[in-house]
Amino acid sequence: MAADDPGGDAPGGAVDQAPDGMTVARAPDGEDAGLDAPLLERLATIYRRLRTYCRLRADGLEHVPREGPAILVANHTGWLGLDYALTALSVHDASGRYVRGMVHDAWFRTRATSDFARRVGLFRISKEAMRGQLAADRLVMVFPEGEKGAFRPGSDYTLETFARGFVRVAMETGASIVPVCILGGEEANPVRLRLDSYEALLSLPLPVPRNLLPRPVKWRIRFLAPVAMDAYAPSDAADREAVHRLCDDVRDRIQRSLRAMIVERGHPYL
Repeated sequence: MAADDPGGDAPGGAVDQAPDGMTVARAPDGEDAGLDAPLLERLATIYRRLRTYCRLRADGLEHVPREGPAILVANHTGWLGLDYALTALSVHDASGRYVRGMVHDAWFRTRATSDFARRVGLFRISKEAMRGQLAADRLVMVFPEGEKGAFRPGSDYTLETFARGFVRVAMETGASIVPVCILGGEEANPVRLRLDSYEALLSLPLPVPRNLLPRPVKWRIRFLAPVAMDAYAPSDAADREAVHRLCDDVRDRIQRSLRAMIVERGHPYL
């Protein structure tokens, strides 16, 4: 299902109309627990306009479960964070579900940013936080490349090594993994230079952006078929070889799809 018609699979036919004319599914009961839903809707109005500017097309949304837990695993692209925002918006408008994002500790270093993060569904990344959200039947989104992916100079979409915590959590909880491929951020908000020397001081590298406002490139998001955990037991989370193998498989699926999407999209501006 493409983002141009997100209401087609809306649960129970419960849909609303967004300001940009697109159909938006209503949230299932309890889906917004712990969130500031009015704030999220105000932000969504802004991002829906940005979605038009980005000429976003999203496909494979039928692979995102309409209920129950799942881990959305995506490549990190562009320093501005639009990859998360546009993916979460696509999921919400298609199904009414809210995505809970796992983010860097930097979000929680001040009271203001910590409060904002909590209100919009961002959590300090940890396996414990992921387990807690999945136990509540929620969608969790992670970027296993970390900031090194978001702050990567260049725009060839060669992925960094994936951290493997999401695999262990998936094996322990039985939550399926939905690989997500995001194209657009590296051209829209490119990084001139990544300052890795600050990582020891700040616990994250710093980007030197080439621009502040996103360039008008075409964005594409593709949700791949879920990787079910039926073949794994919770004890497999302690099997280093099995964890590495599954993590590499998820990374390879995203990398292959990104290569195909670059060809399908054609020129990023035209």
